[in-house]
Amino acid sequence: MANQLVYPTSDISAGSWTTAPLWSKIDEEPYSDTDYVVCASVAAPSAFTVALGDPAIDPLIHTGHVLDFRYRRSGSGGIVMTVELLQGASVIAASGNLSPSTAFIDGQITLTEGEAANITDYTDLRVRGTLVSSAGSAAQISWVRLTIPPYTVRTPACYLHARRDRMNTKGVSKQDSLA
Repeated sequence: MANQLVYPTSDISAGSWTTAPLWSKIDEEPYSDTDYVVCASVAAPSAFTVALGDPAIDPLIHTGHVLDFRYRRSGSGGIVMTVELLQGASVIAASGNLSPSTAFIDGQITLTEGEAANITDYTDLRVRGTLVSSAGSAAQISWVRLTIPPYTVRTPACYLHARRDRMNTKGVSKQDSLA
């Protein structure tokens, strides 16, 4: 089974980022750096939030969750920006401070098992991008994608034990089967 790929589907808030609708500039596959969301330097600090589409199903495991994005600055001054995965208003995982170059580069947040375990509602996942500070440059984000593992079928342990007991009873005494 293939991984579930989840993209932005609507704007929650735009802050000083443009051009609305933001989600439609950062949702394509494969990514395209020709359209992007941008926050002018004079607007720092400013954040946008987009909702992510629903995955097909909760994977029931807490590994393999990865938030990918592409970002850069425009202008000669430095900037500091962050990217975060949210569930509702709660931060699940964050990039830390990013200081991008003037060329689009790949960013990635690989969730720890603990961070992924904090996701209790896959229908309420969001991504927030923030221009924290700027020395004359604008922040740009051109693509966002959350990769979630495929649904994992789990067979209850009691079922496995019952099947094993039934399968191994031929030629075994009752006393051996209880051991």
